[in-house]
Amino acid sequence: MTLYDFNILSFEDKQAAVWEYGSFIENKPVENGTLEYLSLYGIDKFYVELVYNIDTNKIVEVSSFKTGKYLDKYLPNLNTKI
Repeated sequence: MTLYDFNILSFEDKQAAVWEYGSFIENKPVENGTLEYLSLYGIDKFYVELVYNIDTNKIVEVSSFKTGKYLDKYLPNLNTKI
């Protein structure tokens, strides 16, 4: 699956693709005081970040990217895991 293929999927299909094709990398709490967690997954040659809300017990956002500010927040921990 390519990043383009992933991006044209519906919200529900993006979640299903993460479960089917994704490799879990890391969880971390959102640092703005909300009850949300970020989960980073790798699919082929791109990354997917899921935002999970603890209160609603639902994924509220799905973002895909290759590099940039989304990935930067994970880099300190990724370097120690490799």
